[in-house]
Amino acid sequence: MLKIYGALIGVIGFSVFCIVGGFALKGFVADKMDAEESKPVVIYNGAVGANGETVQNKDSLPAVDCNEWNLRLVNKSNPLPEDFSISLVDIGNNKQIDSRCAPDLERMLSDCRAAGCNPLICSAYRTQECQQDLFDREVTKFMNQGFSYDDAYCLAAEGVAIPGTSEHQLGLAVDIVDKGNQNLNDEQANTPTQRWLYENSWRYGFILRYGADKTEITGYKYEPWHYRYVGLEAAQFIYEHGICLEEYLGVCTNAPEVKAPENGQYGYNSSNNNAGFGEYNGDCGYAKIEYSDSVSSDYMDDTMSDGDVFTNDDYDSADFYSVEKG
Repeated sequence: MLKIYGALIGVIGFSVFCIVGGFALKGFVADKMDAEESKPVVIYNGAVGANGETVQNKDSLPAVDCNEWNLRLVNKSNPLPEDFSISLVDIGNNKQIDSRCAPDLERMLSDCRAAGCNPLICSAYRTQECQQDLFDREVTKFMNQGFSYDDAYCLAAEGVAIPGTSEHQLGLAVDIVDKGNQNLNDEQANTPTQRWLYENSWRYGFILRYGADKTEITGYKYEPWHYRYVGLEAAQFIYEHGICLEEYLGVCTNAPEVKAPENGQYGYNSSNNNAGFGEYNGDCGYAKIEYSDSVSSDYMDDTMSDGDVFTNDDYDSADFYSVEKG
């Protein structure tokens, strides 16, 4: 009999425990749901997605002024005004940059060298004429490979900015390579210089601008050598949250589709798809030759080898080259 009473008491006790526990669990879940519902909805600075929806993200972005000089967005959708001007300062090797970010750039390069790396700036500020020349020659390169003008134009725009839309024209972008490997390709990311810059550039206000996972937003291929100055606060946030400048500013829709203009709007002369866009004006620094069977040796200095760096004085006229993307 005592065993039966003991069993009944155990069953009753367990039932009470389940009922009380159930109410407690229900209250906990309800409180959690209320807490979740009461959380403020965080918007990417009022961003609107590709289909008109509001883009949300759980990581709150700071309020930013997109009109600040260091946060100015220049891309395929946001060209520079024709009257844009900045105060430039020389940084050596015939290169210039916006004077306001020069001290931070100098500190970054100095610390990079102190860490045992060998950074080399191969491109900085560019004039409209320089960007035009680079873009036209990139179009030529693809046309010489058999692409139509329209297709060549679109392919060129994936790696070289359409004149007026380059961050180099803004004066806040620099292409930095490792002296031990100056090729502008994905292998650049594995050099000591790039590894150091990727981990530390944000400490000086610079960000890796065109990441491999952001091509649909930025509209450009992965460029492990292209660094853009955005200021110390913005650079730290962008780096720590793994976002790009468009996302930081709330412009996180996909980049627009590029179409070739009619009648050579950007200066390309479709009647001449070889070299010959005028004299090299020297604003673009140096290029690296990529020899090709379709390139006459008359275009090259006979003393140079495949991949050699050549300066403004060496430049004649080369169909195929690798130079200052972006």
